[in-house]
Amino acid sequence: MPTTYGYIRLSPKMTDPDAFIRQITDFSPDLQLFQETGMRGNVPAEDRPQYRALFDRLKPGDQLIVRWVTDLGFHFDACHLTLSNLLDKGVIIHTLNQPLTFQPNCPVTDALLRMLKGYASSQTQQRLWAAEASRGILRQDPSAWKEKFRGRRANQAQHQQIARLLQAGKTLQSVADEVGVSISTVKRVKAKMQHHGHNQPSMNDKQ
Repeated sequence: MPTTYGYIRLSPKMTDPDAFIRQITDFSPDLQLFQETGMRGNVPAEDRPQYRALFDRLKPGDQLIVRWVTDLGFHFDACHLTLSNLLDKGVIIHTLNQPLTFQPNCPVTDALLRMLKGYASSQTQQRLWAAEASRGILRQDPSAWKEKFRGRRANQAQHQQIARLLQAGKTLQSVADEVGVSISTVKRVKAKMQHHGHNQPSMNDKQ
């Protein structure tokens, strides 16, 4: 028998989180709610503990209730990927902020996904244009360019700490928060570990 689940990422910026929770739980008295706390919105859904637990439990025909697609991903491309993975699993997704239904093998859902994909491509292109415009300004000032892109030596002790935490099974975001670095730094250390195939990352990369 299909089961109805709810998922919400609670942000410290929410003035009344209980109201948002009620918005989901009011959908069905039998709804099983998964609440994500202490997790930034830009963390991919697959790196969130509560979402991973939810995804593992979902089966074809189950329904998932979310306030809006941004609970599943901060950017359009992340929303598209997460929704696609859920649909591939046979899950039906309902949003409440604006009432939409995403369901497998549905022309309307396909159109909604194409729209999200289009927004994602546009968002990426705008970021690239903005970055290129900034580089163009810096190129006019060689000293500013050198200062911006000179790079810095990797902090070996810090990278070793990141490696140990990753090996302990912690998520990318939790490692970044604990060490006090950006998530991109954690990803670079993880990539070095995977590339070299051993426990310690190479210390020749730049942070």
